[in-house]
Amino acid sequence: MAILPRSATGELWGDCEAVVPGTQRITMVDDAMAEVLRRKSGQERLQIAFGLYSSARRMLLSHLRTQHPEWDEERINCEVARRMSHGAI
Repeated sequence: MAILPRSATGELWGDCEAVVPGTQRITMVDDAMAEVLRRKSGQERLQIAFGLYSSARRMLLSHLRTQHPEWDEERINCEVARRMSHGAI
């Protein structure tokens, strides 16, 4: 069963696709956003990507510190690395 985000009036938000637990999700960028990104230089796109990565890492660090106050920094950093690498580490 798919759950799609909806506004208070029941309208779908954006171009949401069904998410089935246990499957991979591929998100499509809408045409307007794709055009904005095409106009950016390679350096600008890398800066955006790094900013998104850094933000996700900070949020995950904060979450883990809150959920596991007994963990030391080394354990938190290892868990952040594991999660952000999708278990590759």
